[in-house]
Amino acid sequence: PEVQQAGKKNPKKQNKDAEEMSEDDSEDDDSEGDSEDGSGSDDDDSDDDDSEGDEGKSMSEDESGSSQEGEEDGSESGKGARKSKGQRQAVKKAAAAMVVGVGSLSDPAHMQGLSHYLEHMLFMGSDKFPSENEYDAYLQAHGGSSNAYTELEHTNYHFECAPDALHGALDRFAQFFLCPLFLEGALEREVCAVDSEFAGVQQTDGC
Repeated sequence: PEVQQAGKKNPKKQNKDAEEMSEDDSEDDDSEGDSEDGSGSDDDDSDDDDSEGDEGKSMSEDESGSSQEGEEDGSESGKGARKSKGQRQAVKKAAAAMVVGVGSLSDPAHMQGLSHYLEHMLFMGSDKFPSENEYDAYLQAHGGSSNAYTELEHTNYHFECAPDALHGALDRFAQFFLCPLFLEGALEREVCAVDSEFAGVQQTDGC
């Protein structure tokens, strides 16, 4: 009986050993599950990063494409502007000028500014074209303009207009020097105009 008792195992001790073994197995399973979960999350993060990189790359390509298109559009519009500007510059006009060898140095001592005054009065009509504004109105109607200036030793009269209006402009221009009217109603008005121009440049050293 003593031998049999020594050979028997304690059932409580067996149950305790079995419980410890099951706990060890469960801890091993949990650690393996955590490791698998960790590796899965890393894979998901890497997939997200790759997708974000692809989206950023596509957005940058779209932006670069749009910028290239904008540059091409800008270059084309610039070419169009230069072309239209060149077309405006290519418009042809006819022009003429008359230089009279009398300037401000020829003014009499008691009537300074006379040559400048006569420059103004020649625009005030002629026997053939008596209206004061006939010359200017004709030029403006044909895309032209006119002007004049008095220097020390000469006076310059000039104009420009459309080529097909040159003959009529020259006819009106020539009458300045052939038969000016010097209308009485314009005499005092042009004195004031000359005085106003002189007052505007009185402080200029080159006057």
